[in-house]
Amino acid sequence: MIAFFSRSIGGPPHEIELGRILQSFLIIPQPAPMNAVGWTLEYEVIFYLVSAVLIPLGGVRLLLVWCVAAAWIGRAIEPQPAIISRFADGHYADFAAGVFAYMMVARFSPRWSSSLGLLALAVGAYVFGPRLTIWSTPIACCLAVAGLALLPAAPRLLVWLGDISYGLYVWHWPVFMFSPWLAAWRHFDKANGEIWRWILLALVITISSASWILFERPINRWAARWLARRSKTNVVAGAPSSDAAT
Repeated sequence: MIAFFSRSIGGPPHEIELGRILQSFLIIPQPAPMNAVGWTLEYEVIFYLVSAVLIPLGGVRLLLVWCVAAAWIGRAIEPQPAIISRFADGHYADFAAGVFAYMMVARFSPRWSSSLGLLALAVGAYVFGPRLTIWSTPIACCLAVAGLALLPAAPRLLVWLGDISYGLYVWHWPVFMFSPWLAAWRHFDKANGEIWRWILLALVITISSASWILFERPINRWAARWLARRSKTNVVAGAPSSDAAT
């Protein structure tokens, strides 16, 4: 599969060398992973590692400070090798937006007024923000995510799209990478390109839904049960014995 879905099907042999395959599988920072969206996974893994260190030390606020500083510093020192840019880069503004959205949602209770107000601010930041700051898109996304999370009753469609969003992110590239090769092999009529675009979109949604039902949801449920058992075990282990209590 890795050999087939390299950056360009039928490309030069150096694009599927062993070292690059291993780096792509292990999500080790590199300039061009074999999965074209793999560079975002590299940022994600580093963010989780940094979070695991900073949150126990200073909570979510320290993580927010790190993300903001990494975004500013990263913008100032660009360009840098992949191993450095994954720790300090303008993309950390997106992580900062997510962390701050989490902090806002934790502070407010779900209300239509709060939700609609934040969504209105998000639209304003997206439309008028580029004239004021280069960080307008992360700001708008932060407000939009917080606004949607504070909806008193989320539409089922939005919940479903949220459930399959990771599958859409992971599966869209292999499907879209496969489509030009299939079109050339089967000599598809270019006049029907728009039809095939919607067919591919439906295919990606179907695969993502199956991925959520067959893999992601069972894994999430298993993890929740494991954490619940571990928490219960810790509580029992930490409880005073009856002899000590008497």
